[in-house]
Amino acid sequence: MSVVIPNWLQEQCYRLKATDCKILNLNLNIRRLDRACLEALVEALNENEEIEVINLTSALIHLSDRCLLPLTGVVLSSHPSLKVLHLSYNEIQNMSALGIALETNNQLVELHMDYNRIDAQSAMA
Repeated sequence: MSVVIPNWLQEQCYRLKATDCKILNLNLNIRRLDRACLEALVEALNENEEIEVINLTSALIHLSDRCLLPLTGVVLSSHPSLKVLHLSYNEIQNMSALGIALETNNQLVELHMDYNRIDAQSAMA
């Protein structure tokens, strides 16, 4: 079975990778990304050094915390221009990977995590 990435996301990924197109604010609010979509997005974000704001509010609600690892491991820990990340309303429970990624991030100034289900143990990590 082949993975199908929706046209709207293919277009956004193409624009993120294009050197002649500057996207500073990517709003994927309530887009309901699955694992394949998130992986395509992370790949495109890795090639983009301009993006400053990513809004994934309610976009990752159907993914497990493990599926967020590509996002936390690559984008958050080493992205050169990302300043604001919205992850609200995604039912995220475990903050451990996110916390580790943020230890090495010097660019992020806003992280929106409200209305998730963060457990007390990983919140303290």
